[in-house]
Amino acid sequence: MTSIFENTKSPVCIYILHDETLTQDNRQKFLRTAEKYNQEVNLIDVTEYAKQIQGDALKLFQHTYSIGAAFRFFIPELIKLDKIIYLDCDIIVNLDIKELWDTKLENYYAGVIRDEWVTKWITVNKNKYQILKCKLGDCDVKDYFNSGVMYMNLKELRKIGHLFEKGVTWLKRHKHVVPYPDQDILNALFFKHVKFLDGRFNQMTTKTKDDLSNRIIHTPATPKSWQVTGSPAQYLYWHYYLKSAWGENITTPEQAFEVMLNASKIEKKPLTMKQITKNVLSALKILNLARISRMLFWEFLYRVGL
Repeated sequence: MTSIFENTKSPVCIYILHDETLTQDNRQKFLRTAEKYNQEVNLIDVTEYAKQIQGDALKLFQHTYSIGAAFRFFIPELIKLDKIIYLDCDIIVNLDIKELWDTKLENYYAGVIRDEWVTKWITVNKNKYQILKCKLGDCDVKDYFNSGVMYMNLKELRKIGHLFEKGVTWLKRHKHVVPYPDQDILNALFFKHVKFLDGRFNQMTTKTKDDLSNRIIHTPATPKSWQVTGSPAQYLYWHYYLKSAWGENITTPEQAFEVMLNASKIEKKPLTMKQITKNVLSALKILNLARISRMLFWEFLYRVGL
């Protein structure tokens, strides 16, 4: 959200879909961040809608991601606008979002970006089983899109009826070919009704050498943008984090370093010395803390109990 505000000159209205797990502290931080930029944020409680997610749908979403991945299916009902840009939580907007907003959608259900990770993995490896699964799921490998960034034409989507009910009906028939429940459902329901957009509006990356300028950056796989392994996406994430309400009480490098380390604990099992060293050096590189590296390194070892 902060990355959007930092890069966009136009007025922006953010809608955040949440359930009862949103704490009061985080609620206030969302509001303070928007107020800081003189922008607007609306917090929409979808707890009652989420109760519709049951049976096979609930099992798939909880097993693969979280129940929050299904909230996007309620957007046409919840938000009374003609169009909206949907963004996953692992997104950094490193451009003026109005560039995407000004794209003409015509009568398409959504403006989307092809999922190059999925299509390359299936086609390059000649995975006939996955190609068959995609075809059985009513979609085409070459036109398979990523649902992390979608410019949704809500006016057109309302014409096809209740999006979640349509999705559950499809899921009951195709659950045996569904590795990504939300994305597979949307690919099937939107098939041949999407407009493919420039790949820079959803650049999926975990690499250290990608050019991330003038792009919407997406880290769907680990390491995520909020972890610390030294990628440019992570540098951008923490740059914007410190400008948000979550970073407002961080005044010293030591405090920033501690927050970054906590965010980087990706595995429950103990970190190896090699992993610890890599995380520490990456964090130091991002924060430019070479002069106090020795002190922070031993502090880190102390905190992880070594």
